[in-house]
Amino acid sequence: MGLGLHVLLKNIPHFSMGLDQLFHECLGFGWAGMSMVVNYVYSCGYGRLPTPRDAQFYKDHVPHRAQFHADRLADRTANDPQRAKEIVFEQFSELERLLEKQEWLVGDQYSLADVAWFPNTIILRQLGYSFKSLPRVNDWIARIEAREAYKTGIQSRFLKVPNWLIRLSTRLLRQFGGRR
Repeated sequence: MGLGLHVLLKNIPHFSMGLDQLFHECLGFGWAGMSMVVNYVYSCGYGRLPTPRDAQFYKDHVPHRAQFHADRLADRTANDPQRAKEIVFEQFSELERLLEKQEWLVGDQYSLADVAWFPNTIILRQLGYSFKSLPRVNDWIARIEAREAYKTGIQSRFLKVPNWLIRLSTRLLRQFGGRR
């Protein structure tokens, strides 16, 4: 059994603590830090407001997301691209420090923590964020991308669209698509 799964199973009796606390205990910082990607996406001009149906779903079931969009509309959040980049760097610097001591986020075996954090790197790189200043994170990304599961389960499903075109189309969609 992988170390990450062992840590999760060990904590199941206390699962009521919530994912944020569980990730904080496993990694030293919380799951909520991963919301920095949402802030980055919107601060840099790529995100859109939810559809009315999605907005209602957020209001009913994901109140923090509903509050985020209300704050964004009032220009209280997601309005500073430089600060958003700093937050992303701060969060991934924490991963960099972890990876100084171990191969994967929760130890020496690939775990749920790696699976949970990795998609953030895909989104951020598609939107032009570079991890060059974080060599251990870069190496971690390369090791995940070298895994057969990544190649067959994720990479094979990507459209062959350059990242610059993804960035341009998302900005155009936000600008002219109606839900800024």
